[in-house]
Amino acid sequence: MNKNEAQIAVVGAGMSGLIAALELERLGYAPQLIEASDQIGGRLKTDIENDIYYDHGFQVLLTAYPEVKRYLDIEALDLMSFRPGALLFEDSTRPIQIGDINRDLKFFWSTLLTSVANLKDKRTLRKEQLRLKEENEDTIFDRTAHTTTRVYLREKGYSARFRNAFFAPFYAGIYLEPDLITSCKLFEFVFKMFAEGDAAIPRKGIAEIPKQIASRLESTSIRLNKRVTRITEDPKNTGTTLLINGKKERFDAVIQTIAPEQADLKWNSCWNFYFEVDEVKKKFKDIISLVASKDSLINNFYFLTQTTEEEKAILSVTVLGNPNQEAQLLKRLKLEFSALCAIELGSCLKSYYIENALPTYKKMRSLPRPDQIQPNAEKGVFHAGDYMLYPSLNAAMKSGRLAAEAADRYLALL
Repeated sequence: MNKNEAQIAVVGAGMSGLIAALELERLGYAPQLIEASDQIGGRLKTDIENDIYYDHGFQVLLTAYPEVKRYLDIEALDLMSFRPGALLFEDSTRPIQIGDINRDLKFFWSTLLTSVANLKDKRTLRKEQLRLKEENEDTIFDRTAHTTTRVYLREKGYSARFRNAFFAPFYAGIYLEPDLITSCKLFEFVFKMFAEGDAAIPRKGIAEIPKQIASRLESTSIRLNKRVTRITEDPKNTGTTLLINGKKERFDAVIQTIAPEQADLKWNSCWNFYFEVDEVKKKFKDIISLVASKDSLINNFYFLTQTTEEEKAILSVTVLGNPNQEAQLLKRLKLEFSALCAIELGSCLKSYYIENALPTYKKMRSLPRPDQIQPNAEKGVFHAGDYMLYPSLNAAMKSGRLAAEAADRYLALL
């Protein structure tokens, strides 16, 4: 089939769809990117008010991700990088600072002298960093051994205090689930990524990531506010028909980035609040703070950097799950910040309840099965999305690339 004549639809303009479109262009096609909402980016959303950028949920970009290195211009994103460590609020309003002394010597004395991690903890941590440095995404996800992160950390020999004060709140914020039942495979991969690169946020919000990819699209038609309600494969001939806003359109190939019903996908949820705060102490600059108390609503918080000294600072707070009434949560948060962190919250500027914040997927892998990408080998419908691999930006981007490559192989045979 002539690539210039091929009609290809990519359904969903999240990161997997955007990468699929970009790869299809590279392969010589002019796809149509069809999005049900009024904006691109999927779960990567940012609202802008009074020159303040409010992300929908605390999401960081890990610069060591292989697909990030492949596709993103890191310098152009103008990143605000977090220091490689954390402030831990355990049982006192005075936080404990720990971090990776190999990457930031300012953590040296506080990490060396802390009682949160004993000598064995520190040795094990360093040993694991060196071990995982020699492994890659495939070797981590393709090993047969599988257990939960909680069991894995205990079996590695980390002390109960270190697990509860650091690992539990830190990785609960990544997984968006407090019990750390997520696979240890994801733990090892994320652990490696944190050790090898920065955790950062674009200064103009997380939505700058999909915007950058979209800005590179030259021959792709982006169709917003177009909802696909049905995908029908022709039983006799090649081709697929989409029902878009009630109208039928035919395509030679379709990449579907929305998880099919048979995937039986479950989601972790969270709240993200933004508060005004009168005073910010220097110790909170460019670092993530964690609250270790199981009874606390607060999982993590950090201060935005867009404010000036004359303005009030803005605090971003993550609360896991809790589909409760917002007014109740706000009242409890103000009490907890005062009692646990010695921070007096001001007005709540923004709040987001993100029901489908992160997909859960037990059988994590580095590569999807061929029948996941193309369920019917004789037909032209392909699938992409991080749910096929593991929940992350890296997996979303990778799945989009693999789906585009599979579609190209299919079309070459027509």
